[in-house]
Amino acid sequence: MRICRVERSPSHSIWLLALFAGVGVTLLFRLGDAPSYTAAEWRCRQVVTSMISTGDLLVPRIDGAPHLTKPPLYYWHAVFWSRLFDHAGRFQHRFPSVLSALGLVGLAYLWGRSAGGSSLGLLSAACLAGMNLLYSRGRQGTFDSQLAFFCVAALLTADRYRTTRRPAWIPLFALLVVLAFLTKGPPAFMFIGLPILLYLLERRRLGVLLNRHVWPWLLLILPLSLAWFVVILMRVPQAREILLSEAVLPVGMEIGKTTAKHYKWPLFFLERSPSILFPALLLLPAVVWQAWRSRGWPKNRSLRLAFWAVLGPLVFLSIIPQKQVHFFFPL
Repeated sequence: MRICRVERSPSHSIWLLALFAGVGVTLLFRLGDAPSYTAAEWRCRQVVTSMISTGDLLVPRIDGAPHLTKPPLYYWHAVFWSRLFDHAGRFQHRFPSVLSALGLVGLAYLWGRSAGGSSLGLLSAACLAGMNLLYSRGRQGTFDSQLAFFCVAALLTADRYRTTRRPAWIPLFALLVVLAFLTKGPPAFMFIGLPILLYLLERRRLGVLLNRHVWPWLLLILPLSLAWFVVILMRVPQAREILLSEAVLPVGMEIGKTTAKHYKWPLFFLERSPSILFPALLLLPAVVWQAWRSRGWPKNRSLRLAFWAVLGPLVFLSIIPQKQVHFFFPL
């Protein structure tokens, strides 16, 4: 594959810096003043407060009771900033989401530049910077912004390995997958693994997974991702029931008490796509034209992986009963 290598002009750099500055100011504006609008953010902050007060970073708790619905990486991140600033306010709790949202803008630029040069990179970053989800989730002290960052970073790393075949990308990919899993659990495997699997199936390149530079790191991903869960199962008596109930909830099964049920019909995301995808949706005519010219498949392989990174998880999320708008964020 030939990657378009357009040199970045000074004007591109100025626009990119202006874009980052605008996004950063918007994300940080009165970040600590807004109240907790969602129950998820309230629960997350309670866990962070408990970790700071008790010093127990391993078992998330609310009012002394184990709260094991999510892995602890976001909690740890918020605890770090709270201790660094010596204050556990809303600003410190939400700051990891802000950093992840800014990082996503950078990833959009890098992936666009890789696929079609600096102009496409800047357009990609600008489209993301105009999306409401970037700010609604990027200013909220929950897991979604951080999950999206690690998932997109892992996919971009996989794309760089595909392009360069440099083995050094594989350990970084494995690390990003583990970090994504430790942010929100199994959804990370769906957002990262499903697109890569579909891409390799479509290209008939599954054999690349058996490459001597690849398979040892892939084998490490699962035990490293599950290590915290294993320790929790050993330390918390009721952990098995809690984890099982949260694991089966997305597919419509309920075991014991659950924290959230958001069952929607399969076309839920399609109905909300105008508000979710604006302003990128304005480019839909160009996408349709390019799809028609290429008989439905992007000829650029970086764009083809991006195509699967949206379509695969979107179909999966549409099929399972559990749905919320922010599930779309990594896409």
